[in-house]
Formats: sequence, structure tokens, C-alpha cells
Amino acid sequence: MMFIFWLVGFIPEGPQAVGWNPALIYTEGWAINLLTLEAKIFNNCLPCSELMVDKIDETFKQKLLQSMPSDGFMVTGEFSGHILCIAYRNVGFAVKLRGSGRLQVARELLELLLIGNELNRTYEVHSEPMDNQANLFYDVGIGVSAPFELDNKQLKVGIGFHIYRGLCCMEVERFGFIGKTTENYIYGSGDVSAKIGESGSGYGMDFGITIKQPGGWEYGVSITEIGNLVWDKGEQR
Repeated sequence: MMFIFWLVGFIPEGPQAVGWNPALIYTEGWAINLLTLEAKIFNNCLPCSELMVDKIDETFKQKLLQSMPSDGFMVTGEFSGHILCIAYRNVGFAVKLRGSGRLQVARELLELLLIGNELNRTYEVHSEPMDNQANLFYDVGIGVSAPFELDNKQLKVGIGFHIYRGLCCMEVERFGFIGKTTENYIYGSGDVSAKIGESGSGYGMDFGITIKQPGGWEYGVSITEIGNLVWDKGEQR
């Protein structure tokens, strides 16, 4: 579930408001949008601009390790591809291809990769569920908005419904490694357990509201993706 509050800035309206704030669904006539893409990438260490380097030198290694939290390096990403978005007046319909991913690398493992092995050091790495996962699914949504007058203010209320169809999901349920370095070799043991889902289904709802002041200011709030997506077919371990 997502909670969104906004005052100013880029505000999706018309057909693209489906799944963002259904109260903003309104067009004078027919409106159609095709093939638009949105993507977001975050990490818990350095800005992405500082991670894009041509050469991994000693300065970069130390800067990355110093900025890294004790639980390691984590990066998350989301993307949404609007395949088809249609709106007519206060009704909107959208078909999207969506996905997200999360990757977390333990600090000790990254130190081993960047710096190399230290003599007589024991490396111990454990991963918990939800640390590393990725998914891809379709989102078919429909929304409707309704305008009202409230004390000379324009009030709009919207509601949306979603059908989710999962395409693929992968999750590392457990990962463990214990190793020790000597003068001649690294020895240790480890295990990994992963779950892969080939199909899933689910449903969701959105609620939104906007208020426009007589002077032109407009602000609103929305709660989106109230629901779930269950991966229930083709599960492999």
C-alpha cells in the first residue's frame, strides 16, 4: 500500500492518473497515451552519479566502504511501463507492465570483492528473506472521479480498481556462507535457497481526493495499491 500527498510539482492527470490519484481523472474528451516508461533506482550509500565511474580505483573503494552501513550495500529499483492509457471525461483505463527488484550485498562480501582476502580472516555472510528479490507483473486498472462544490472550493473524489497478473517472481529465501582465508587458500561452506514463481494473481484499490482553492491552488491526498499479489502457480525451489 502506498500513501501519496502532494501540493505542487509534476501531477499526472487524465489517463495517467489511474493508479496515482483517481480524483485527477478528467479530460474534456477522449485522451489516449501509448508506451511511456517510468523508472526509479535507489541505494543506501552514494548518489547514483558517484557510482557511475569508468574505473574502480582505490579512492572509489574506500569512499564506497566508508559510506556503507553495517548491514551492507542495498539497491532497489522500480519501473512502470504504460502500454495503453485511455480516459474519457471522468473515467480512465490503463494497462501497465510493472516490476521491482531489491538486491543487498553483505558488507563482508563486498570487502572481499573490492579489497581481496585478508589473512586468517573469517568471513560470515547471512541473508534474510526479502533481501534479494525481483518481480514482473501486469496491472490492469480502471478509475473514476466525481466533482463536488464545497464552500466555493472544487472537491474531487476518485476511486480505482486493479487486477494484477504476475509473470515472474524470484526471491532468495536463505543465503549463508562462512569462509576463512589462509596463506594458500580460502575454505568454508555455504548454502542458498531460492523460490521462483511463474504466475500470480491479485487485486487492488485506490482512493483519492483533491481540493482546488478559488485562487488556483490545488492539493490532494491518495492511498493506492490497497491489495496484494499472490504468486500461486509454478512455484519452484
